[in-house]
Amino acid sequence: MNLVIKSFFAYLMLMFLAGCGSNVYYKVKPTPLEQGKSTYVIGKFELYLEEPNKDITNFTYLTQEQLAESFKEKITNQLKEQGIYGDEYIINIDMGYARIFNIGGNKLNKPRFRYSIQILNKNNELLASYSIPLSTIQYSYFKELAVLTEISTFNRDTEDEPEDIELISKTIVAEIKKVGK
Repeated sequence: MNLVIKSFFAYLMLMFLAGCGSNVYYKVKPTPLEQGKSTYVIGKFELYLEEPNKDITNFTYLTQEQLAESFKEKITNQLKEQGIYGDEYIINIDMGYARIFNIGGNKLNKPRFRYSIQILNKNNELLASYSIPLSTIQYSYFKELAVLTEISTFNRDTEDEPEDIELISKTIVAEIKKVGK
């Protein structure tokens, strides 16, 4: 099977996984969390960066620490945009982020990521938690076609990664906004 067909099947499998989220586990019942009304601030944010098949001489991409800061900033901005930023509850995020490179190790493919969320009250008591298995991003139809074209022509690089970070951050906050009664 040629590489394009294998990549397509791997992509379909990841798209299937992206739709397979976990249910929220509520430690306190009934939950005090209210969908779209409770406010959150990021507490602990842990990011683990994997870079399989990277050209080790390429230093143009964000480091693990820079990537973590970028995610925290984007998630905080999304919390504010969605009207759920505040110090009522604390969210701890543990994220694995695999920066995937095309053949040659210099040009990006779509990243793979997984994360777990814990929501705590001000006394650091766990109220709710959930996790998302290994997933990849999915843009809107036309944007997705443009991204796939960039990937297939080896034109996606460090300048495109903030777009991926933004979309993942929007997804995380959209899920947080749905937590509660």
